[in-house]
Amino acid sequence: MSNNENSRLSRLTAILTHLQSKWLITAPELAQCFNVRVRTIYRDTRALEQAGIPIFTEENSSRDIEPLALYNTIDNWILIALCCLRNAYREFRLDRIGDLQIHNDTFKPHDFNLRDYFEAGK
Repeated sequence: MSNNENSRLSRLTAILTHLQSKWLITAPELAQCFNVRVRTIYRDTRALEQAGIPIFTEENSSRDIEPLALYNTIDNWILIALCCLRNAYREFRLDRIGDLQIHNDTFKPHDFNLRDYFEAGK
């Protein structure tokens, strides 16, 4: 097992321990705790879910987003959008969007490049 796999396995185990010991913890809190990006925490929690561990998430506020790109993985469709609340790019799984309201507002095009986005995430 490589160091990278060993590190991820340790982090997955620690995340599971955190989730079992606290009633509510946010992805940014976990990311800060493990010194990783929030996207990494989302990937890790998805891996735990795929392993059969039930993880319940709760979105506590609605978000205005500006959609930029859509892609699919083996299991999900993912929307990349600018989150107006966080003023940052975020990924949203389409199957987890519970309520959708379409506004007639327009927004200025962003200097967004999908290849650059994915390369920055590596």
